Amino acid sequence: MSENANGNDLNSHSETQGSADSYMPPPPPPADSPEPQQGQAQQYAQATQQPQQYAQQQYYQQPNPQQYSPQPQPQFAAMASGAGSFYAATTTKSSSGKTVRIVLVVIGVLMALALIGTIAFYILNSTRTPEKAAEEYLGYLAAGDANAASQMVDPGKPNNQRAFLTNEAMAGATARIENFSVTRTDSGSDDYSLSSDKPRGVMLDVEYYLDGQVVNTTLQVTPAQPTFLVLKNWKIDDTLATEITLQPGTFDSVTIGSQSVPITNDDQNSQEYQTFYLYPGIYPAQASYGSNEYVNYPDKSLIVGGPESSSTLWWDAPEPTEKLQTLMLDRAKEFVESCASLDGGNLNEACPSGVQSTKLAVLEVTKLPTTLEDYSAFEFVTDKATIKTQTNPTEFNKNPSPDNVEFRVSGQVTFPEGSTEPEITELRSSGSWW
Repeated sequence: MSENANGNDLNSHSETQGSADSYMPPPPPPADSPEPQQGQAQQYAQATQQPQQYAQQQYYQQPNPQQYSPQPQPQFAAMASGAGSFYAATTTKSSSGKTVRIVLVVIGVLMALALIGTIAFYILNSTRTPEKAAEEYLGYLAAGDANAASQMVDPGKPNNQRAFLTNEAMAGATARIENFSVTRTDSGSDDYSLSSDKPRGVMLDVEYYLDGQVVNTTLQVTPAQPTFLVLKNWKIDDTLATEITLQPGTFDSVTIGSQSVPITNDDQNSQEYQTFYLYPGIYPAQASYGSNEYVNYPDKSLIVGGPESSSTLWWDAPEPTEKLQTLMLDRAKEFVESCASLDGGNLNEACPSGVQSTKLAVLEVTKLPTTLEDYSAFEFVTDKATIKTQTNPTEFNKNPSPDNVEFRVSGQVTFPEGSTEPEITELRSSGSWW
């Protein structure tokens, strides 16, 4: 009995000790619950006194407050941490994938643009050939655009020799080049290279028609600096401007086509040749001296760059106009009248010697000159004039016979600098007899 009792006590104590370690007092009854009955109150009081009884025993330990606070479980913390890492990794991976797609799209667009640009440059370069450059140059000449032709292919001549390389000169041409064609002399490649000091050129055969006649020539074309580093350019080395030598003359201006250029000569006998350049065509050419009211140069046709090209342009002495011829004859008549004047005019040394006397009873003009027997724009000779003379009677000749002094009148024509009116000078009798 005692052993059982002791055993029961030990077991009871052990159970109590285990209960004390995990003991939690029961919660108080709710405030609105009914008053507990007496038996219940006693049980509750006993229950609340149990911790104090166990606290007095050596087996009881004060409970740790943290023991009763909720603790995160390791497996759930790991799951939470893993979930955050997975979300962060998923977000980073999504952002990185979006960036890669953008980069790929940009690269694709750039490659497409590069391909389109390459095709465009290839197409453009296929039209930028030596033949096309030559055709463009010939097109300017056919259209009469000398200014554009000179800008594209510099003639390389002094400015004073380019006076007729103008649109005005070509506008007055009666014929310009037409129906032109360009072919490659050899079948080699363009060899578009600027690496050497003297890039290899391309020789082109050029054919065009001028006034219905075919003309063949050549043009040398070499590479020039490209546009935007990829678009080919070609430079034409040869010009179709042709040299024309102007032979000296008495004119002071020359008009070719519709372009007039002053010609400066030291004097009418200047022997200085002058050089000009013209583009292919057939041009009317006129020369003038002073005012065109008094002199005329014959019109000429100048062929440039054709089968029968002219290399020299010249004029003979100009022809006097009818107005100048009339002026010559009028001044000759005035001279004859002056030589028949007894107030001293007849004593002019230029008058016939038969009238140069102070002992004349009769001195009168019986015939004035009526025509010009020989003339040019700068000198003339009239037909015969006649002055009747009779000396004074003398002791030895009471009734002197009259004489007829016949002579021609010669003179010269000059155009003073800065004046449009000619002057008749050097009037004198010529070939007089009586």
